[in-house]
Amino acid sequence: MTAEAREMFLKARQFDEKSADVWYNLGVTYLMDGMRKEARDMFTRAVQLDPSHFRSKYNLASLMIERSSAREDKRRGIVYLEELWMDRKDDARIPAQLAAAHIELKEPTSALFWYRTTLEVDPNHVSSMFNMALTLSEMGQHKEGLETVDLAIQKDPSYVKARVLRGDILTKMRQLEAANEEFARVLQVQPNNLLAGHNYCVNLFNLNRLHHALQCMEKFAPIAPPGHEIHSHINLIKSRLQS
Repeated sequence: MTAEAREMFLKARQFDEKSADVWYNLGVTYLMDGMRKEARDMFTRAVQLDPSHFRSKYNLASLMIERSSAREDKRRGIVYLEELWMDRKDDARIPAQLAAAHIELKEPTSALFWYRTTLEVDPNHVSSMFNMALTLSEMGQHKEGLETVDLAIQKDPSYVKARVLRGDILTKMRQLEAANEEFARVLQVQPNNLLAGHNYCVNLFNLNRLHHALQCMEKFAPIAPPGHEIHSHINLIKSRLQS
């Protein structure tokens, strides 16, 4: 389907090489086929032809931020998004993408600003709540992180990643029993969730429930890939029990 569409837009380009829409549509066909370099070239040309072409500039910025390892590309992507934001302050995608860009650049304070901005535009943007909570926790602001992830769970009680994060934050706050209650909720709906299961087992170990911790680790070990830390943890617990 994308090959046929690309052929159609290539023919259209022959008749109107100065149409930003044609270059944009070509870019989309390349992007759908995972040909990111070609897609980026098409979006770049569209923006050159029409600097106000929202869809091309947004997609170009996203590729620069998410798919390039060069800091200068990420900076250029931020500039593009900030330009779009000046005209589209009702579009939550823009500040959410700006937050992601600053996370990529290891600038969490700037990321938090844009997460908050996203939630001002769209109070139901649960992925931004999740990412904001994760960022706050990584910055050591566990209380605010917990409050933020709780908002995400209130909006979407089935948001499993948010519940795992809530358990992680509670663990960092040394509220191990409460953390394991959260991990247990996750395991009720996703029994093979290795992250929640392993964290649950580790908390049992830290609560000095060694036999339960060992049984727990051995339950999840078969679904863990080779080299996963659960295997070394089993050996550690066995050593402790034998000493």
